[in-house]
Amino acid sequence: MAINLYLYKAGSDTGAHVTGISRSVTPVEWNEWTVAWNYSLTVEGYLYGDGSSAISGLMNTFETKMLTQDQEVSIANGSGTNVGHVLTTGTALDGVRTMNFSWTNSPLHMATEAGFTVTFEALYPNTSEDEVVEFNETVTIVGEGGALKPLAPQASTQSIRQTVRQYSDVVVTQSGTVVGRTGYPNLPSAVILDGDAKQQNLTRDQKSVTQKKDAVLTYRRSYSYTFTLPAHPGVVNPNTL
Repeated sequence: MAINLYLYKAGSDTGAHVTGISRSVTPVEWNEWTVAWNYSLTVEGYLYGDGSSAISGLMNTFETKMLTQDQEVSIANGSGTNVGHVLTTGTALDGVRTMNFSWTNSPLHMATEAGFTVTFEALYPNTSEDEVVEFNETVTIVGEGGALKPLAPQASTQSIRQTVRQYSDVVVTQSGTVVGRTGYPNLPSAVILDGDAKQQNLTRDQKSVTQKKDAVLTYRRSYSYTFTLPAHPGVVNPNTL
């Protein structure tokens, strides 16, 4: 028994009879992570009417509906029940988009029927991936904390070391980048928690995004901490996930 299928948009029947459906899903990758899935739905079908005047009116109304962006698209049976081909707007990163629409020739085109093909796409986040999709951090230590003995130029001989301070500061810089899938991640904890640190500053907090069309795919946060210590802190390792 044949099953009649109809194209719905924004929850309403468009009046189009569906004769062909093709669907594909492709990954959207970033830094070897699949951060989203691109769903594509192509629908072929016909509008039916009584005469060219009626068909022309149906075509104008249908074309306006097809070119209206960010509306749910679905294929339903005669009772209006979805049959599994649905592109929803709720979780789509940049809505449901009409990517291609055209009228196709048919034997009775503009007499009693008008054929069409339309392709919709929607981008959905990959919720199975971790929230943080990239993290790197570097710790740099400058200085030893000992006496400061710069070279002092001499008038008629080689430069000599001259003690100008018995102790010198040690500067530790903690810098890195953390990238989130759905929002800007929290910054990692400070690597220096010693109470002797004279200074602990977040010296840089830079934010940027990666987009595909209107969809934000990743949220990048680059940061830098600076610590000033009276002595060398010993082994200080970067944070890890």
